[in-house]
Amino acid sequence: MLVTNITLENYRDGSVQLIGERFNIVLPAHSIGDDAVESSMPSAVLASNIARFATEVPYVAITIGSEEDDGIESANASLVYRGVIDCSANPDYPAADAGHTYIVSVGGKIGGADGTVVVAGGMVICRTDATASGDQETVGGRWSIVHGGSGGGEAVDLSSPGPIGVTTPDYGAFSLMSVNGLKQWGYADEVADDATFNLPTMTVGGFGNIFVEGNEEQAQFTVDESGNVSLQNFSDHVVANANTDGSICIGSGISNPVVIKNRLGAGKNIIVSFCYK
Repeated sequence: MLVTNITLENYRDGSVQLIGERFNIVLPAHSIGDDAVESSMPSAVLASNIARFATEVPYVAITIGSEEDDGIESANASLVYRGVIDCSANPDYPAADAGHTYIVSVGGKIGGADGTVVVAGGMVICRTDATASGDQETVGGRWSIVHGGSGGGEAVDLSSPGPIGVTTPDYGAFSLMSVNGLKQWGYADEVADDATFNLPTMTVGGFGNIFVEGNEEQAQFTVDESGNVSLQNFSDHVVANANTDGSICIGSGISNPVVIKNRLGAGKNIIVSFCYK
């Protein structure tokens, strides 16, 4: 697929999230000059949306760069979860093969000090087999970033008319956005032992990832419209549709919304990324 490299500067006092077909870009407040965000967008999508940027987000300046084939549509690799990356210290990209996917646990930059800005809940996906570890300049072109978010800013949905809202309750770090009917929701907060929080209510179902601090526990999961949870690629102390001591319980029973309960014996920082309809 042809993509165009772009540089974005946000002159707004708050953060901005640009959402549309095959792009989801988070711009921190006053990210200008050396703090500008380097990203990319499918060339056809950029061409059809460039006029809307000027009218709907006039405080965002876009510099259009080179065009390249990102190889995603020709790659036959499926996504393989490899763990989480703490980007607070601006780490290099890890050594990886095509399809290797990491979740950002703490925001910062990936690819060194001159790397790409990422936020908690985002995904870092390798596109090329036998990619060595390295910084943005040496290997950044072999990776794709799917940006997440943690609320507090403005979300602009460029796939439908006008902006959409962001939900930021007092008791956690949430984001809520909608692209062509598919909604994305995130959670990142400390959960006390035996405490619970809920996934959003669904009409069709959803899929997501859950991580406990330090990659202590993790799972990929799907949920049907009745709230029945199925686990994939999960660690030893994650259970579904059960209230089990010593575990992270995704669905302590079958219900919609799904209730997530921490029964690991102590308070834990938990990150959830969930897409649903």
